[in-house]
Amino acid sequence: MPKPTFTIERTAGEIRLRVQGDLNVQHAREMKPSFQQLSEENGMDIHLDFLQATAFDLSAIQLSYLLRTEVHRQGRQLKVTLPQDAALCDLLEKCGITKIIQ
Repeated sequence: MPKPTFTIERTAGEIRLRVQGDLNVQHAREMKPSFQQLSEENGMDIHLDFLQATAFDLSAIQLSYLLRTEVHRQGRQLKVTLPQDAALCDLLEKCGITKIIQ
């Protein structure tokens, strides 16, 4: 299981969190600080970039949903890029991930 890496990039009006590796319960403790840092940023919209994610479980969905709730409470927008892996992307779309966290 590839350990996830998180890269935060700031551009005009947006903060992008690029996520690579496995997003699962084994790595939830490592995911939470990056997601929490994004929720504490002021004024900028958030882009969760899961393009390079290789695994995704309920813990990643829960953390994404918590981030979405906080970002929307602050009047900001959340954009999500789904994984590049076709099977994983298809599964997440069938589960309604974009409806849940966007």
